[in-house]
Amino acid sequence: MHNVVSSALFITGREDVARYRSDENFRPLLSPMFPCPELTAQRKWCSVDTDGPLPDAAWLNQQMSAGALAGIGELVFNYAGIAPDDPAMADYWSLAAHHDVPAFVHIGRGPGPGQGPRRHDGCCPKYEAGYGNPALLRPVLQRHRGLWIVLQHVGFDYLEETLSLLRDYPNVFVDMSVLNSVGPRALHDASLQTLVNAGFANRIVLGSDDQDYAPIIERIEGAAFLTPAQRRGIYYDNAARFLRLDPAVIEKDHGR
Repeated sequence: MHNVVSSALFITGREDVARYRSDENFRPLLSPMFPCPELTAQRKWCSVDTDGPLPDAAWLNQQMSAGALAGIGELVFNYAGIAPDDPAMADYWSLAAHHDVPAFVHIGRGPGPGQGPRRHDGCCPKYEAGYGNPALLRPVLQRHRGLWIVLQHVGFDYLEETLSLLRDYPNVFVDMSVLNSVGPRALHDASLQTLVNAGFANRIVLGSDDQDYAPIIERIEGAAFLTPAQRRGIYYDNAARFLRLDPAVIEKDHGR
């Protein structure tokens, strides 16, 4: 539906590596979600078969070497109460940089108590809204200058910090998932126009966060300030550049 040819899928268990396979119609880019916050003392919201909040780095290295995993994230730092530059994260940033795979980072202060995953009983006792500030990624990007990052859920807040990272690091891109579908329409349009006016229309990739694509497309098509080339960029071209797709793959996708 909507001619989606590829998408980052955030997995929560090792069994998902075998479950999701590419075919001629769809190429999933598998990426493990972590750090895993608690729902209760006994149960976590996500798990990559580990007793703690972080997956086994050796397993990740093996899977990336085999081409089975194509990134890290969604990295949900504020849910787990672990800062992006926490020493416990060092191996994972190094793995992403070494294998030249992107990191998908959940940013923003929200959702508030009782909203989104925080509506589940027991989630998330260590929640730290401030860990969703993209400025906390600066030390990571300074150490790993070639690291590719997608900031997710951009536009709700921390927009100045987001713009600052975009100015300083050409390998940082953004998506506007959630805000582009069920978030306030006026805020979406204002934030999108701010990104475009700042010269970053070519750094926006399409994100859905499990929402239906229909309202997302309607908002993008309804943004009168976007040019056709900018819309095409959001739908495909920006992600193709971010993922460094082979020209033959791009040609095949456009021929479908």
